[in-house]
Amino acid sequence: IEVSIVDIGANDEALTLYDKNGKIINLSNNEDCKIDKIKTKTINKMKEVSLKLGLSELATQEEVLMKLEELQGLANKAKDSEAKLAEYRKNAIEQEVNSAIQLKKISEEQKPHYIELGTKVGLEMLQQTLSHIRTAEKPSDVINKHSVGDDIKKLSDLSDDDKLKLRKEDKKEYARLYEVEYGIKPEI
Repeated sequence: IEVSIVDIGANDEALTLYDKNGKIINLSNNEDCKIDKIKTKTINKMKEVSLKLGLSELATQEEVLMKLEELQGLANKAKDSEAKLAEYRKNAIEQEVNSAIQLKKISEEQKPHYIELGTKVGLEMLQQTLSHIRTAEKPSDVINKHSVGDDIKKLSDLSDDDKLKLRKEDKKEYARLYEVEYGIKPEI
């Protein structure tokens, strides 16, 4: 479809253009043409848009569109990066909570609470919070706790020669292992 606006009346059935007041719009140069005013306003808006986009005020429509496409691409990259960062944070928080569960600092039932906490306060604060929680210990571990240097082993794990050697060289260790194994102190 092709449309032309002319003020030469070639077709008597053609539509006539009227303004808001009902006056016929004449397109001649001698009269005040309202179409020129509309065009001028559009150009002024294009200047403002061009300047806001960092282009010259005489930028063409193609230049404006290219700049808009460039900005749209940057916005999409930013959204993708933000989504990847959010996924990374979520995975790091879940990993930290799973680690705390393995270390028996928290129970499996507490997992949703600590994931929500990590989401609200951030990974660093979650790590600080979990570092202040002591690892759960069995009562038997506390009762039978040995010093760090002690080798925890049974006397029955040693060969007969090793038992005799240990009895001669380290009587205290031999007595400790004997007592653990048989429940009574040996007479040495």
